Amino acid sequence: MSHPPQFRQARTSGFAHRWSPLLAAVAGPGLALLVGTDLPHALLIGGTLATATLVVRALPFGSRATWPVLPYGRRDGARRDVSSLTWTMIDRGGQISSTGQKRLRAVLTAALELRGTDLTTTTGRERASTLVGADVARWLTDPEAPAPDPRAVRRIIARVQETDHTKGTL
Repeated sequence: MSHPPQFRQARTSGFAHRWSPLLAAVAGPGLALLVGTDLPHALLIGGTLATATLVVRALPFGSRATWPVLPYGRRDGARRDVSSLTWTMIDRGGQISSTGQKRLRAVLTAALELRGTDLTTTTGRERASTLVGADVARWLTDPEAPAPDPRAVRRIIARVQETDHTKGTL
């Protein structure tokens, strides 16, 4: 009969936990005699290792702490979602990450389209340039253009939100 891996791990760790002082008491002097020490010193080494093993086992450090189980399941809007959104938008250098660039490009393009600005036409690009600035308008239409500064993007998003949905003006 095969036991599950958790049972085998618990059984082997219990075996090692139970027999480790005896193993230290036998293996320590054996290795010491093999190296060339005399019998009284080899026995002293074995006794010291066995005592140290028992003392270390009795001390409270190294034991595993159990974490309490959360009383509810994971849900949308939890702190980890906000954290993951933040880390996907800004990279370690403080610039907009590649995932953040894709999301921002999609959001800003959709917001401009809602306001009647089509980025595929020349007049739409000019209008976008007046609404969001020349650098961001170039970034929206050209994937190779450098990404704008995150603070500038915040200002631009706020500015786009302030525009009138029906007229596309500030």
